[in-house]
Amino acid sequence: MPSLYGQKNVKNFSNIKNILCSQPVLEIFDKDLPITIYTDASLNGIGAILKQIQKNGKEKPVGYFSKKLNDTQKRKKAIYLECLAIKEAIKYWQYWLIGRKFTVFSDQKPLENLNIKARTDDELGELTFYLSQYDFNIKYIPGKNNTEADSLSRNPVLEDNNNDEEILKTVNLITIDDIKADQQKNEKIKEKKTKIIERNGILYKKDRNREKLYYLKKQV
Repeated sequence: MPSLYGQKNVKNFSNIKNILCSQPVLEIFDKDLPITIYTDASLNGIGAILKQIQKNGKEKPVGYFSKKLNDTQKRKKAIYLECLAIKEAIKYWQYWLIGRKFTVFSDQKPLENLNIKARTDDELGELTFYLSQYDFNIKYIPGKNNTEADSLSRNPVLEDNNNDEEILKTVNLITIDDIKADQQKNEKIKEKKTKIIERNGILYKKDRNREKLYYLKKQV
């Protein structure tokens, strides 16, 4: 049987080995190094790259971010989507960015002169309200020089999960009446009444100086 592991496979394996043995693709975040974020938006999603200028003067990536747009967002204007990309990227890396000065690069020219704290219009007001708590400036970068963020926006990873309705549906799944009914039916609780106190119809177990809600796991 002829070998399927040909010259092309050997070359690919060699390339992978060189990548794995070389410097890491992502650097570790350093709070003392300058921070830059490159953002972009497309009709598919938004993308961003957080980079830092290392001590050797080279700018290296620290993190990548991309997210799909929902149907409502896809109908928005380009300036809104580009501003949304900035907002979502900053929110994603907020624990690195709060209290630090950083620079955002966007290929949307009008955003360069955007006065974040003075913008209160309906179009960008909600986005800029969130952004106003951070210390950063926006600089313009031509699209041809922003290809990394552009690629991420066109191939988004994270879904836009608007699950507020689901959260509302799961609130109060167990009510006080459910607890009372379960405690009254449980035979093991009845056997241990001497160690249990009742308050407002609910049973609690004495545990040193504290009272704990009495609950027995059901056997599966």
